[in-house]
Amino acid sequence: MTEENIDLNRQVEQFLATIREEGAKSCAEIEAKTEAEAEAALADATARETKRADEAIRVATARATAQGNRQMSEGRAALRAELAAQRDALQKDVFALARAKLAAFTQSADYAAWLQKSADTIAAALGKGCTLYARSADLPLVHAPAGCTLAAADDQITLGGLKGASGDAVADDTLEARLAAQHDWFLEHSGLSIDF
Repeated sequence: MTEENIDLNRQVEQFLATIREEGAKSCAEIEAKTEAEAEAALADATARETKRADEAIRVATARATAQGNRQMSEGRAALRAELAAQRDALQKDVFALARAKLAAFTQSADYAAWLQKSADTIAAALGKGCTLYARSADLPLVHAPAGCTLAAADDQITLGGLKGASGDAVADDTLEARLAAQHDWFLEHSGLSIDF
């Protein structure tokens, strides 16, 4: 081989080495660029899917929370209704017992004294000229205070006690009125309130 051939071979080798070096460099750049693009695409797809999954979870959580709240509200309403029915039944029993005791009181010796005291209180509140109303059965048990008249009530007084009237002023000291006034007190103090 001649020097010229050797030199030419060396040049060809250098040229081929440069081409290989440039090719390897280009391949490395393409590979790095492809890897960066793939990573960016993967990060973008992951972000989109994460956002979509987060939104799906948010919607499902809101739906489950709303359904849970609705079921809890319905449960509370049903429980309140049940407790109210039990409370009403208990209140009815208590007031039926109280009514029976008041009816027994009207048959006792103390009733006439109580009735007279009620007549005096109503007469003092309404003044002279008032009319006191009592059950027919109670008329013999009470006398009208001075300046007042005593009359039989129509069927307005069923349990006992007195009513009074003078002009536009009225007074109701019947046992029914006293018992009815206890309903609110009973609910307030019985510990049977339904607050939840």
